[in-house]
Order: sequence, then C-alpha cells, then structure tokens
Amino acid sequence: MCRISEEIFNEGVEQGIKQGIEQGVEQGIRQGARDNLLENVRSMVRNLQITAQQALDALDVPESDRPGIIAML
Repeated sequence: MCRISEEIFNEGVEQGIKQGIEQGVEQGIRQGARDNLLENVRSMVRNLQITAQQALDALDVPESDRPGIIAML
C-alpha cells in the first residue's frame, strides 16, 4: 500500500474509532438515565404506595415515554 493510501486508511480508522467511542458514551449515558428513572419509579411505588402512573406524573415523564417505561417495570 502506498504511503498516501495508508495515511487515508489510518485516518478513516481513527475517525471510526472516535465515532464509536462517542456513540458508546452517549448510549451509556442514556442507559444510565433510563435505569435511574426505572429505579426511582420502583422506589416511589414501593415506599409511597402509589401507582406507577402517579410516580411518572410526579417525575414529569413525557406521555410518549411512559409505555416503554411501564413495560420495563
């Protein structure tokens, strides 16, 4: 492989690795936030003896997110 081709290839690999890491971090943050929300809802239901819907109301969870959250409970 000629030097220019090798440099272009290496740049592409580096860029791909960087993008992969960024996407992994973003996904990890979203996963952590979702897990935290689920734990908060479970805790409220258990300790305050309220429904999951009431907990979601108290936490101001958007209506569009609620079906998925309830399914994970």
